[in-house]
Formats: sequence, structure tokens, C-alpha cells
Amino acid sequence: MATEIVQTTFGYEALDEAKRVRIQVKAESIRARMKRTADDIIAIGLDLIDVKEDLGHGQFEHWISAEFDMNLRSAQRFMQAAERFDSQSKSDKLSSLPVSVLYLLASPSIPDEVVEGVLSGEIPAESKAIKEAREAREALLRKEEEAEQIAREKDIIQRQFFEAQQEIETLKESLAEPQVIEVIPPQMVEELEQEKRRAEEADHKARASAESRRRTEDKNNRLTYDLQRTTEEKEKLKDALSVQVSFTDQQLRKRDRRRDWRQFIRGLQQGCSQSFHEVPSSEMAAEFFEDEDWDLIEAASRPMRALLTKFDQLGKSRAPDSEASIIVDANASTEDREETPIPLGV
Repeated sequence: MATEIVQTTFGYEALDEAKRVRIQVKAESIRARMKRTADDIIAIGLDLIDVKEDLGHGQFEHWISAEFDMNLRSAQRFMQAAERFDSQSKSDKLSSLPVSVLYLLASPSIPDEVVEGVLSGEIPAESKAIKEAREAREALLRKEEEAEQIAREKDIIQRQFFEAQQEIETLKESLAEPQVIEVIPPQMVEELEQEKRRAEEADHKARASAESRRRTEDKNNRLTYDLQRTTEEKEKLKDALSVQVSFTDQQLRKRDRRRDWRQFIRGLQQGCSQSFHEVPSSEMAAEFFEDEDWDLIEAASRPMRALLTKFDQLGKSRAPDSEASIIVDANASTEDREETPIPLGV
């Protein structure tokens, strides 16, 4: 069948050949039916449904805009009419319906009962009558729902009433039977009361004992803490006292050594002074000394000279502001020292 293909701004080049030709044919068919009789509207809707299945939603909207300058809402009205009235497209009543009425009947908000009423002639084919019929149908549905709700509530009430009657009958039967009342002897009652009092006293004692243990633990904790603090303070005092005692011991040792040294020096000075008068003069020694005597003098002089040398070294270690010798007078010459031997046997 030869069909003239009209060029539009829709991108047919993106489609394969068979699909492109089929959709362009559908486009020409839709244009031919734009006079919009009921049959044409249904046929247009069917074609739009087919094309939408081929193109998908995104391309479909662009295609209807490019081919027919149609928006998506208008296309949906065509497709709704086709979906609802396709099986009735041969009906004379449907063909005679105004386009606005056809669109209204195709709306999802119009119940099938109203559509059937319009097509059968029971409801006038007018927008006002159709809307009133829809509202009446909705009101009827609401009443039916309310009636169903009332019926459900009635069933619940009846069931509850039946259950209450059964409970009443059960109570009547139980009351009709003789009741056995157990009487507790007064002596047992007294024993039970005593047992209860003993249990309460035991509980009180247990609580008091627990509180006493808690207080004792708190006291022990405080004492432990105080003891620890006291021990720490004692250790600190002990360390400080140890340092002080060590320092004092050092001072005492120094003092004792100075005392011993001074006693030694004083004794040495006293012995030297006493021995000095026992040494003969040079003339006397030359007159009666023998070789053995001179050897004794030489033997005694050696340790004396060593002692004097030690004293000189001690004198040099003294502070610079004092140039006097520790023991020997600084004004005495070396010769005088050699001529005055000091015996060490004292």
C-alpha cells in the first residue's frame, strides 16, 4: 500500500526500517481521524497504544508533540477511551455520543455501571447527568460500606452477647453447687500470726545487719585510707630523717676527725717543745758524740724531714689568703728546721 511519508522533526532515523514505516503509517492514520468521531477517537487511542509500546514513554511523548502538536494528557484521554470502549466500538449509541461525553465516560473516575447506564439509555448522555449518576453511585457505595460496617459491628455485639450469656450460665451452675468453706482453727491462726511476726523480725534483723556491715565496711575503708596516708607520711618523714641523720653523721665524723687531729698536733707540739731542750748543742755533740750517736741523729732526722715535707704540702693546700704554715712558723728558715731535729719517739 503506497503511503506518502510526511517529514517531521521527530528523529525517525534512530528507528529500524520496519518500525519506522509502521509508526509513520500510524501517524497518517491518526491525522486522518482527527475529525474525532467516537470511532475515530477509539481508533486513535488504539494506534497511540501501539506506538507507545514500540517507542517507550520518553520517545512517545516527543513523537506525539512532533507529529500532532499534542501533549501527553490529550494522548492519555485517547488511550483511556480506546481501552474502555474498544469492545463496544460497533455500538450505535457509542458512535452518537458527543466527544466531551466520550472523554468523560473514559475517565477512570466513572464507574462501569454509569457507563453501561449511558450506553443503555437509562442515563442521559450529558455531562451533568453523568456526574450526578457517578455521585449517586459513590453515595450508594458509601451506604453499602456503612451497612457492611454496621453488620460487622452487629455480629461482634451478638457474639459478645452470646459469650456473656454463656458466662452467666456457667456462674449459675457454679453457684448451684454446694460451696466448701475451709475454716482455720484459732490456734493455727495464732501460730500463723506468730510465724509472720518472726519472719518480719528476721527480715528487720537481716536489714539491720546488712546496714551495720555496710557501715563497718565504710569505716574500715576510711581507716585503711587513713592508715595508708599515715604510712606514706611516715615514709616521707623517715626519708627526711634519714637524710638529716646522714648529714649529721657526716658532720660528727668531720668534727671527731678535727678533734683527733688537733689533739695529735697539740701533743706533737708539746712533745717537740719538751724534746727540744734535750738535744745537745753542736759544740757538745762534736765533743762527745760517737759514730753511733750520729747515726741515731740521722735516723731520727729522716722521718722528721718527711713530716715537715707533709706539713708543707698541707700548707700549700690551704686557702690563698693565708700563707702561714699549718704547724711550723713561716718565718723560720729551712736551715733552722734542719738544725732543730724533733724526735718522733715521744
